Amino acid sequence: MLKELTAHPLIQKLNLQIDFNEARSVSYRLADLLPIEPEIKQALLQLRWPKERLTELDRIVTKFQG
Repeated sequence: MLKELTAHPLIQKLNLQIDFNEARSVSYRLADLLPIEPEIKQALLQLRWPKERLTELDRIVTKFQG
């Protein structure tokens, strides 16, 4: 999903540096770019472990799709 988001012309203008092989980089950037409430973003960014953040992001994205 992050690769799809970064392909958007407006996101490309941000010139983001993302290491797609590193869970921390992917999870932080995805939490930043998704259209979610600031409180949820903050909670995600405060999670200690990237894999935990990715699990929560997966849950959120699944809700978007459903």
